[in-house]
Amino acid sequence: MSTLSLPADPVESRGPRRLSRRTWLFLSVAALCLGAPDAEADVLIAGTKRIPITVSFTLEDKGNLVAFPCECMTKDLDLNLNPHMKFYPNYDVLDLAKPRSPYKFCGPQTALYVFDEATFPKVKGPEEADFRRSEWRIEALDKIPINERAAFFTSSAGVRALGYTMPGEGTVSDRSPLVEVRERITVAQGKVSKAEITYMYTDAVTETLPYPVGRRPQPSRKEARDWMDGLSDGASGPSGTSSAAPGASAAPGASKSSCGCAVPSSEPGTGFFLTFLLGLGVAIARRRR
Repeated sequence: MSTLSLPADPVESRGPRRLSRRTWLFLSVAALCLGAPDAEADVLIAGTKRIPITVSFTLEDKGNLVAFPCECMTKDLDLNLNPHMKFYPNYDVLDLAKPRSPYKFCGPQTALYVFDEATFPKVKGPEEADFRRSEWRIEALDKIPINERAAFFTSSAGVRALGYTMPGEGTVSDRSPLVEVRERITVAQGKVSKAEITYMYTDAVTETLPYPVGRRPQPSRKEARDWMDGLSDGASGPSGTSSAAPGASAAPGASKSSCGCAVPSSEPGTGFFLTFLLGLGVAIARRRR
């Protein structure tokens, strides 16, 4: 009795196939072009410079100051593809002894909260790089998946939003006279009781401008304006002060028109594209099996 044998399925006979070298090269180059969140330096556009931006915090109440989010590339992360990131610490319990620079790829997306110390005590976690976050952690937050933490910050008793958001990164035109920007934020009685910003210029002139939360003021010099989006005109009122080195003088107030000299900081949607590329690689691999 003869037996009919069917030819093996051409797809199954090949077995699972890995991504080709060309595909891996494409994905790798694209990921590098989009940037990595832990890079300490970025390629600057011609005609721009990076200036230091720092914020110092003072807390006169009992509690913990927390900045959230401090990792903005995780907001569009697909946890099915990245299960190890489910409880990633995308918040920062501020170390009040150290000034804080803007969080990479976040800028004004990062808001400030005060946590009740008795309800949410801070504990020491793994040592972290200073430019990312402090070593302090809050265990209750670590138990919440990253895609559910935003709701916790807005609805949890014992957590108070202060209405303050971090400044953007300091990438400005080479023509800008700005050399540094410093902010000082004081929190008392559950709110920001004092906010002031100091602009430092190439000719050693400095100007310090107090401002109400939500209305970060423009520098007085026209060429220094718009170093970040969302700056306000005339927010500081007459109480701003300026100082100069011998022989230097403060610049007069600028008109409302903008010089348009600043370069916007990197858009925070990079995480979405990295996730898309990873997902594309997985889809290609499955299709080629």
